[in-house]
Amino acid sequence: VSTKTIYQQFQTELVISGSLQHLGNTRRLSLNLQNGADGRILKSTEVDLALDNWDLAQQQVRTELVRLLNWQLPDALPLSKGSATNDTAYKAYLTGISYLYRHDYKDNIEKSLQQLQSAVQTDPEFIEARFALIDAMLQTARLRDIHQWLPQAEQLTNELAQQLPENSRLLALQAEIAKIRSDYPRAIDLFSQALQLEPDNAMLIH
Repeated sequence: VSTKTIYQQFQTELVISGSLQHLGNTRRLSLNLQNGADGRILKSTEVDLALDNWDLAQQQVRTELVRLLNWQLPDALPLSKGSATNDTAYKAYLTGISYLYRHDYKDNIEKSLQQLQSAVQTDPEFIEARFALIDAMLQTARLRDIHQWLPQAEQLTNELAQQLPENSRLLALQAEIAKIRSDYPRAIDLFSQALQLEPDNAMLIH
Protein backbone atom coordinates (compact mmCIF):
# COMPACT_ATOMS: atom_id res chain seq x y z
CA VAL A 1 0.00 0.00 0.00
CA SER A 2 1.40 3.40 -0.97
CA THR A 3 1.96 6.29 1.42
CA LYS A 4 -0.49 8.31 -0.69
CA THR A 5 -3.20 5.68 -0.17
CA ILE A 6 -2.61 5.66 3.60
CA TYR A 7 -2.80 9.45 3.68
CA GLN A 8 -6.03 9.52 1.66
CA GLN A 9 -7.59 6.81 3.83
CA PHE A 10 -6.58 7.99 7.31
CA GLN A 11 -5.40 11.62 6.81
CA THR A 12 -2.32 10.92 8.94
CA GLU A 13 0.50 13.47 8.92
CA LEU A 14 3.26 10.87 9.35
CA VAL A 15 3.57 7.35 7.94
CA ILE A 16 5.98 4.60 9.00
CA SER A 17 6.93 2.34 6.11
CA GLY A 18 9.47 -0.44 5.99
CA SER A 19 10.82 -3.64 4.51
CA LEU A 20 12.23 -6.90 5.83
CA GLN A 21 15.28 -8.74 4.47
CA HIS A 22 15.88 -12.42 5.23
CA LEU A 23 19.54 -12.96 6.16
CA GLY A 24 20.06 -16.50 7.48
CA ASN A 25 19.12 -16.50 11.16
CA THR A 26 18.45 -12.77 11.26
CA ARG A 27 16.00 -10.36 9.70
CA ARG A 28 17.07 -6.86 8.71
CA LEU A 29 14.26 -4.38 9.25
CA SER A 30 14.46 -1.07 7.40
CA LEU A 31 12.11 1.68 8.62
CA ASN A 32 11.24 5.03 7.06
CA LEU A 33 9.42 7.98 8.59
CA GLN A 34 7.56 9.68 5.75
CA ASN A 35 5.52 12.82 5.30
CA GLY A 36 1.95 11.63 4.73
CA ALA A 37 0.93 14.32 2.24
CA ASP A 38 3.82 14.03 -0.22
CA GLY A 39 5.69 10.82 0.75
CA ARG A 40 9.02 12.55 1.51
CA ILE A 41 11.34 10.41 3.67
CA LEU A 42 12.11 12.43 6.80
CA LYS A 43 14.25 9.82 8.61
CA SER A 44 15.25 6.19 8.18
CA THR A 45 16.88 3.45 10.23
CA GLU A 46 17.90 -0.23 10.04
CA VAL A 47 18.01 -2.90 12.72
CA ASP A 48 19.01 -6.58 12.63
CA LEU A 49 16.65 -8.90 14.54
CA ALA A 50 17.60 -12.37 15.78
CA LEU A 51 15.08 -15.11 15.00
CA ASP A 52 15.65 -16.94 18.28
CA ASN A 53 14.66 -14.04 20.56
CA TRP A 54 11.41 -12.40 19.48
CA ASP A 55 10.86 -10.72 22.85
CA LEU A 56 14.11 -8.83 22.31
CA ALA A 57 13.21 -8.22 18.65
CA GLN A 58 9.94 -6.53 19.62
CA GLN A 59 11.82 -4.32 22.09
CA GLN A 60 14.32 -3.41 19.34
CA VAL A 61 11.57 -2.49 16.90
CA ARG A 62 9.81 -0.33 19.49
CA THR A 63 13.08 1.43 20.35
CA GLU A 64 13.78 2.24 16.70
CA LEU A 65 10.24 3.55 16.14
CA VAL A 66 10.49 5.76 19.24
CA ARG A 67 13.79 7.16 17.95
CA LEU A 68 12.33 7.88 14.52
CA LEU A 69 9.46 9.80 16.08
CA ASN A 70 11.59 11.61 18.70
CA TRP A 71 9.33 10.24 21.44
CA GLN A 72 10.39 9.71 25.04
CA LEU A 73 9.50 6.35 26.57
CA PRO A 74 10.51 4.97 29.99
CA ASP A 75 12.89 2.02 29.64
CA ALA A 76 10.94 0.05 32.23
CA LEU A 77 7.59 0.33 30.40
CA PRO A 78 6.52 -3.25 29.54
CA LEU A 79 5.73 -4.13 25.94
CA SER A 80 2.14 -5.21 25.38
CA LYS A 81 1.93 -8.34 23.27
CA GLY A 82 -1.85 -8.38 23.14
CA SER A 83 -4.00 -11.48 23.23
CA ALA A 84 -4.50 -12.17 19.53
CA THR A 85 -3.88 -15.75 18.46
CA ASN A 86 -5.06 -15.32 14.88
CA ASP A 87 -3.26 -13.21 12.25
CA THR A 88 -6.48 -12.44 10.36
CA ALA A 89 -8.15 -11.19 13.55
CA TYR A 90 -5.11 -9.08 14.44
CA LYS A 91 -5.05 -7.45 10.99
CA ALA A 92 -8.77 -6.63 11.23
CA TYR A 93 -8.19 -5.19 14.73
CA LEU A 94 -5.36 -2.92 13.55
CA THR A 95 -7.43 -1.74 10.58
CA GLY A 96 -10.43 -1.15 12.83
CA ILE A 97 -8.58 0.99 15.38
CA SER A 98 -6.94 2.93 12.54
CA TYR A 99 -10.39 3.88 11.26
CA LEU A 100 -11.52 4.63 14.82
CA TYR A 101 -8.68 7.12 15.36
CA ARG A 102 -10.14 9.16 12.47
CA HIS A 103 -13.81 8.56 13.23
CA ASP A 104 -14.57 12.09 12.01
CA TYR A 105 -13.64 11.13 8.44
CA LYS A 106 -16.41 9.98 6.06
CA ASP A 107 -17.74 6.45 6.83
CA ASN A 108 -14.70 5.61 9.00
CA ILE A 109 -16.71 4.79 12.10
CA GLU A 110 -18.85 2.30 10.17
CA LYS A 111 -15.73 0.74 8.65
CA SER A 112 -14.18 0.55 12.11
CA LEU A 113 -17.19 -1.33 13.47
CA GLN A 114 -17.09 -3.81 10.58
CA GLN A 115 -13.39 -4.54 11.04
CA LEU A 116 -13.56 -4.86 14.83
CA GLN A 117 -16.64 -7.10 14.66
CA SER A 118 -14.73 -9.28 12.20
CA ALA A 119 -11.73 -9.42 14.57
CA VAL A 120 -13.91 -10.51 17.50
CA GLN A 121 -15.80 -13.09 15.43
CA THR A 122 -12.53 -14.54 14.11
CA ASP A 123 -10.89 -14.68 17.55
CA PRO A 124 -13.49 -14.44 20.38
CA GLU A 125 -10.74 -14.52 23.04
CA PHE A 126 -8.97 -11.49 21.57
CA ILE A 127 -9.59 -9.16 24.53
CA GLU A 128 -8.08 -5.99 23.01
CA ALA A 129 -10.38 -6.33 20.00
CA ARG A 130 -13.41 -6.62 22.28
CA PHE A 131 -12.39 -3.48 24.18
CA ALA A 132 -11.90 -1.62 20.89
CA LEU A 133 -15.28 -2.83 19.58
CA ILE A 134 -17.04 -1.52 22.69
CA ASP A 135 -15.25 1.82 22.27
CA ALA A 136 -16.36 1.97 18.62
CA MET A 137 -19.94 1.15 19.61
CA LEU A 138 -19.95 3.92 22.21
CA GLN A 139 -18.63 6.44 19.70
CA THR A 140 -21.28 5.33 17.21
CA ALA A 141 -23.96 5.65 19.90
CA ARG A 142 -22.88 9.24 20.57
CA LEU A 143 -22.66 10.23 16.91
CA ARG A 144 -25.27 8.11 15.15
CA ASP A 145 -27.88 6.06 16.99
CA ILE A 146 -27.83 5.77 20.77
CA HIS A 147 -30.82 3.39 20.88
CA GLN A 148 -29.17 0.82 18.62
CA TRP A 149 -25.56 0.89 19.78
CA LEU A 150 -25.63 1.69 23.49
CA PRO A 151 -27.44 -1.56 24.49
CA GLN A 152 -25.00 -3.59 22.37
CA ALA A 153 -22.01 -1.88 24.00
CA GLU A 154 -23.53 -2.46 27.42
CA GLN A 155 -24.10 -6.16 26.69
CA LEU A 156 -20.50 -6.68 25.53
CA THR A 157 -19.22 -4.80 28.59
CA ASN A 158 -21.26 -7.02 30.92
CA GLU A 159 -19.92 -10.13 29.20
CA LEU A 160 -16.34 -8.90 29.64
CA ALA A 161 -17.01 -8.10 33.30
CA GLN A 162 -17.63 -11.80 33.95
CA GLN A 163 -14.14 -12.57 32.61
CA LEU A 164 -12.24 -9.56 33.97
CA PRO A 165 -13.19 -8.67 37.53
CA GLU A 166 -11.38 -5.69 39.05
CA ASN A 167 -10.28 -4.26 35.70
CA SER A 168 -9.79 -0.48 35.52
CA ARG A 169 -10.24 -0.33 31.75
CA LEU A 170 -13.55 -2.14 32.00
CA LEU A 171 -14.71 0.07 34.86
CA ALA A 172 -13.92 3.13 32.73
CA LEU A 173 -16.07 1.77 29.90
CA GLN A 174 -18.92 1.11 32.33
CA ALA A 175 -18.49 4.68 33.59
CA GLU A 176 -18.70 6.02 30.03
CA ILE A 177 -21.94 4.10 29.51
CA ALA A 178 -23.31 5.63 32.73
CA LYS A 179 -22.32 9.08 31.47
CA ILE A 180 -24.14 8.56 28.17
CA ARG A 181 -27.20 7.51 30.17
CA SER A 182 -26.78 10.73 32.25
CA ASP A 183 -26.31 8.63 35.40
CA TYR A 184 -23.49 10.82 36.70
CA PRO A 185 -23.39 9.54 40.30
CA ARG A 186 -22.81 5.99 39.00
CA ALA A 187 -20.18 7.26 36.55
CA ILE A 188 -18.33 8.99 39.40
CA ASP A 189 -18.48 5.82 41.48
CA LEU A 190 -17.14 3.65 38.62
CA PHE A 191 -14.34 6.08 37.76
CA SER A 192 -13.43 6.20 41.46
CA GLN A 193 -13.25 2.39 41.59
CA ALA A 194 -10.99 2.44 38.53
CA LEU A 195 -8.74 5.06 40.17
CA GLN A 196 -8.33 2.83 43.21
CA LEU A 197 -6.77 0.28 40.86
CA GLU A 198 -4.77 2.86 38.87
CA PRO A 199 -4.36 6.01 40.98
CA ASP A 200 -1.92 7.64 38.54
CA ASN A 201 -4.01 7.15 35.40
CA ALA A 202 -4.43 10.68 34.01
CA MET A 203 -7.30 9.71 31.70
CA LEU A 204 -9.32 8.35 34.61
CA ILE A 205 -8.63 11.51 36.61
CA HIS A 206 -9.71 13.63 33.63
